[in-house]
Amino acid sequence: MNFVSEKVLSPIFRWAGSKKKLLIEMLETFDTKNIYIEPFLGSGVVMSNVLKYKNFDTIYVNDFNSDIIIFYKEVQENGAQLKNRLKEIIEYYSNLNMEEKTEFFYLQRERYNTFNDKNIESACIFWFLMQAGFNGVYRVNSRGEFNVPFGKREKIYFNESNFDEIQRLIENVQFYNQDYIEFLNNFSDEDLNKSFIYLDPPYLPVSASMKNMTMYTKNAFDHKALTAECGKLLKRTDVSIALSIADSELSREIYQTDFFYNNDLAEIIRNVNPQKVLKVKEQLYTSYNL
Repeated sequence: MNFVSEKVLSPIFRWAGSKKKLLIEMLETFDTKNIYIEPFLGSGVVMSNVLKYKNFDTIYVNDFNSDIIIFYKEVQENGAQLKNRLKEIIEYYSNLNMEEKTEFFYLQRERYNTFNDKNIESACIFWFLMQAGFNGVYRVNSRGEFNVPFGKREKIYFNESNFDEIQRLIENVQFYNQDYIEFLNNFSDEDLNKSFIYLDPPYLPVSASMKNMTMYTKNAFDHKALTAECGKLLKRTDVSIALSIADSELSREIYQTDFFYNNDLAEIIRNVNPQKVLKVKEQLYTSYNL
């Protein structure tokens, strides 16, 4: 498959640090196995394009962020109803002036943080906040409340054909909402021998000034523990692993190990928080030689 000549599917919602611009390079490097496992789903853009262009028999994906998994399960199980609700909120938003848009955004953000039941409506508001918020950033405070500011967007867009294709592709995907180690423990060594695992862990700060920033979930992420878990899996099984992460002195210190090959990928723009936009080079660490 020549991915350069094919159309890469876009993320179904805006997401800071999306891998869309790297997919042409990345998909060519993915090992050929029967089972695809993705413990950090994020925007789902890698999963969607794996489903479209690769030939895995079974797909298992996970994210610790329950909002992401709830959204995708609503797409999978109630796609038509969710699509209609997204169209309604877009139409309403488009008829507001900027002052009204601002007020509407913060009202929906407040609603979102008080939802008890997670359903089509919560999935719709999640999508809206990601589209209308600042640069597709997902950030929560210490209480787990979404606190990204309004992005002052005149219009928000819904790609219906992209939505429909992703809904069709994920029909048989198995979604999990667990800690990544708990998720990986679902698989036997026999399963892992037949598996390719793609890892896109939460953002690792590239500078000391960003180390206190909470991204994606309200809990800090232990990258050294992830490296250790990869080492255990590779020692015990014939699993294939690829891990992508922004290049930095800290990431090299953690992920340059004797069980990973280091491969350069292209530079991408990362909107890592509402105050900072960075251009960073992405690294791909693989357990197999490309």
